[in-house]
Amino acid sequence: MIQTLKDEGCEGSGPYNRIRTMEPIIPRPSRLPSASARYGGALVVCAVATAVILVLPRALWLTSGALVYLLAVLAVAALWDRGPAILASVVSFVALDFMFIEPRFTLSISSADEWVALVAYLVVAVVTSQLAAGQRERYLDAEAREREARLLHDLTDLLGATPFSTALSGACDRLRAELDAEAVVIVVDVDEVRTRAAAGHPGAIDATAALTGPQTVLGEGRTATAERSGRAGRWLRVAPAYRPAGAMPRLQLARVAIRRGNDELGSIRIGWPMQRRAGAREARLLDTVAGQLAAAIERERLRAQATETEALRRASELKSVLLDAVSHDLRTPLSAILASADSLLQEDVSWSADDRGDFLVTIEQEATRLNRIVGNLLDLGRIQGGVLVPARQWHDPALVVREALHRLADAASEHDVVLDAPAEMAPVFIDPVELDQVIANLVENAIKYTPPAGMIIISVTRADDELRITIEDSGPGIPRTALPHVFEPFYRAPGPHAGSGSGLGLAVAEGVIRAHGGRIWAENGARGGAAFTIALPAPAIEGPAELIE
Repeated sequence: MIQTLKDEGCEGSGPYNRIRTMEPIIPRPSRLPSASARYGGALVVCAVATAVILVLPRALWLTSGALVYLLAVLAVAALWDRGPAILASVVSFVALDFMFIEPRFTLSISSADEWVALVAYLVVAVVTSQLAAGQRERYLDAEAREREARLLHDLTDLLGATPFSTALSGACDRLRAELDAEAVVIVVDVDEVRTRAAAGHPGAIDATAALTGPQTVLGEGRTATAERSGRAGRWLRVAPAYRPAGAMPRLQLARVAIRRGNDELGSIRIGWPMQRRAGAREARLLDTVAGQLAAAIERERLRAQATETEALRRASELKSVLLDAVSHDLRTPLSAILASADSLLQEDVSWSADDRGDFLVTIEQEATRLNRIVGNLLDLGRIQGGVLVPARQWHDPALVVREALHRLADAASEHDVVLDAPAEMAPVFIDPVELDQVIANLVENAIKYTPPAGMIIISVTRADDELRITIEDSGPGIPRTALPHVFEPFYRAPGPHAGSGSGLGLAVAEGVIRAHGGRIWAENGARGGAAFTIALPAPAIEGPAELIE
């Protein structure tokens, strides 16, 4: 289960980090001024057009004046919307009659031709202004849809990123820039995925995230089917505006549910300035974004479930293998110990001194084997639990190898063991006990697979700030298909010795070497047998040797 809580904000106090606001990819046109400014501007444009016509010769007033006024009406329609354009059409019609048609400074018209010209001008001005305003609206709508398409493409890329909390933070930042919001907060509340990301001013984030005050809610729209297209929901006002504590301005708080079918997976919360009004475009955009977020949350939830399922599968598999190891590998030495002990306790049989010695040797050997298996199991548990921490100290690695070989002298009595190492080596920062165990596991493995009178070569070298220990035997080698799996717990390579051993020694060896920051690998050597190489970091020692000791 993912448990994350991440808040991101602008500069300021509190648990918010600074986050750079992303600019929209397509420049957003400036917002329309207020209605009074737009209609006042239309009157100013008509006044300027009138001044231009007055400069012209009197003979051109009617024909050229109509064209000048028409250009003024088109300019108003292109700059603003339909209402100011219609006002400019009517005002220019009246001004043309009042200022430039005889008798001047009256609204009366003496000629029928002038009536026709004025009415034609008014019709042309109104129609062209509406056409120009319509073109402007279509241009703005196309530009807005292109911005939305680019935003949705960006969100698709962002939500595909990992980790999921980082993707949500990027989505918040991008949405805030596109929506001109003071803050955007995305809250995901699902069992497998619980996280929160935000972008904006800290005070606005607090107000938007809490939503204790008033809010505007985007209602459910119409779902698309094969016969009809879908439709975004409508904004529903449920309370007055909210003023957070401090110097932050009043905010319009909005909430958009993130749904997957009938289940609510979370919400998008937006804090807008008071003068900002969310409309159909914002509703359509946020409805689409909520759908993308729902799909991303569902993917993250399925990924979390798959991870948990895989962990349970591995635990179940490890449990089964462990039970198999306990039932087989532990029972064998226990049975031998019990049989030898039971034989020694039989009073009706007179055992010779040699017989009793053999029983005691069997008990000792099997008890040692049992102790080694249990130790490997415990070490494997520590490695998989991530609690294996080597107790490092400066130590001569060649001495560690010699001590391990000395303990295995009896087991290797039928083999020719060769150690190729300097008499003394510069100390290396290692855990000598753990490294001794690794060397012992690898040498025992070589003894098991090497026939009697076979050769086992252990070489210890140091070069390029790295210590390398190689154990090579003269046995049958490792099958190519088994090479990638030899360090897996409980794995036994196919062959005549496949049934012997617990399959833990190499897994423990790899875990110990990795805990030292080193590497271990297996290959088939030049003599045909298996070769295991350990590589440990061994940087050059700085300072006098006595300081290290």
